[in-house]
Amino acid sequence: MKIELSDKKSDPGSGQSVITATGRSLAVADASSLMRECLLAVLESSMVSLTREAANLKELIEISRDLPDEDWTILVDYFLPGMENGTGIDRLRRNFPNAYLVLMVPRARKSLVDTLFSRDIQGVIPKTYGTRPICDALSIVNQGYRYVPAPDDESIPDSTGQSPHLAGVKIDNLTPREAHIWVALSQGRQNKLIAHENGISETTVKMHVRNLYRK
Repeated sequence: MKIELSDKKSDPGSGQSVITATGRSLAVADASSLMRECLLAVLESSMVSLTREAANLKELIEISRDLPDEDWTILVDYFLPGMENGTGIDRLRRNFPNAYLVLMVPRARKSLVDTLFSRDIQGVIPKTYGTRPICDALSIVNQGYRYVPAPDDESIPDSTGQSPHLAGVKIDNLTPREAHIWVALSQGRQNKLIAHENGISETTVKMHVRNLYRK
C-alpha cells in the first residue's frame, strides 16, 4: 500500500482550504444492493455527514445534479453498469469536478491499478478488503492523499476458487460458507446468484455478509 499526495489536496500555504473527512458526503455506487447496504452500514456512521447510493452510472450522475454543492467522496465499482471499461470515469469527473473518486476492483492487479491511476482518481480499493482496510483507505483519501493498494498479482486463488488471503479478514476465522460467499461477493456476483449457488435464501446471504464485515 502506498500513500501519495493527491492533486486534490491544496498547499496549506496557498490560502485554500484542505478538505478532510469532516463534513464530506459519501456516494456508494455498485450494482449489488447487498454490497451497497453493507458498505453504507460500515461507513455512514463513522466518516460522513450525508450518504447516497446508486445502482448504475446514470443514477450516480443524477446525484450530482440533485446535490451539486456537496463535497463528495465517491466509492464506485469499476464494473458498474454504464462505466464502459473505465470511460465512465471521465463522465463522473465532468459531473463531480471536485469529488474524490475511489474505484473498487475485484483484485488489485498491478496493470489495472496503474491504468486507473493514469486518470483523475484518488484511490483504488480491492473488494477483498475487510471493514478496517476500507475505512482506513477512505480516511486517507479524505485527507487529500491518494490510496494505492499493494498489488496482489501473486495471490492466486486455489483450486477451490477461494483466495488464501482476504485483506483485513482472518481467513481462519471464516466458516467454509462465509469464505465462499466473501469470494463470490468480491467477484461481483449478485446476492441472488450467491444464494442459489449455496442453496440458501437471499436473507441468509445478507446475514452472512453482515457477519463478515464485523470480523
